[in-house]
Amino acid sequence: MDYAYAAERFSKSWVKVYDSFLLFLAMLHGVNGARYSLEDYMKSPRQRFCSKVILYTLAASILLMGVMTLWAFSYEEMGDAVRALPTTH
Repeated sequence: MDYAYAAERFSKSWVKVYDSFLLFLAMLHGVNGARYSLEDYMKSPRQRFCSKVILYTLAASILLMGVMTLWAFSYEEMGDAVRALPTTH
């Protein structure tokens, strides 16, 4: 697997939709596990609430950045730029 393969793959919209869906499910799985851990170890309702607000804010931020990264770049142009770089071998 090289950059050309990845750039070709990410240039297709259905792949971006599929990968966005996978990213969402992975974040949901991770946040759900972290939420259970927080509920087990935080005894005070105030601590649980504050830690969940922080957890959900971080998760939403990371998910948003991940989806933006998938959709914001033209991987074909980036692949052309990478291939145009001089090699040091």
